Amino acid sequence: MFGDVLDKQPVTLSFAKKELAKLKNRNYEQKLAKEYVDKFSTQNWGDTQKAIKEIQKADIPRLKDHNIMKLLDLMPLNADEVKAIMAKETVTLSKENIQKILEILAKYR
Repeated sequence: MFGDVLDKQPVTLSFAKKELAKLKNRNYEQKLAKEYVDKFSTQNWGDTQKAIKEIQKADIPRLKDHNIMKLLDLMPLNADEVKAIMAKETVTLSKENIQKILEILAKYR
């Protein structure tokens, strides 16, 4: 129907917004996705890329790319929000690592 999946990787809303903006003729699902990312994406793609690299350099044990994308999309304001976002994940973050994440995210709000 839409073709084969070539690659599966987590992306942020800002990346999806950038890619959907490139499309001229959108199908129904793409139009809905574009409306969604326009409404909920708060960062631009350039800042998001910098934040991703900075979080990866922070060397937080067991933090995966999909965790980073989720944190960047939701932009938690405090430790409790970070814990809530990570509650269903296999990653347990120390107070120090949560603080690192919050400091990095604060730069890109």
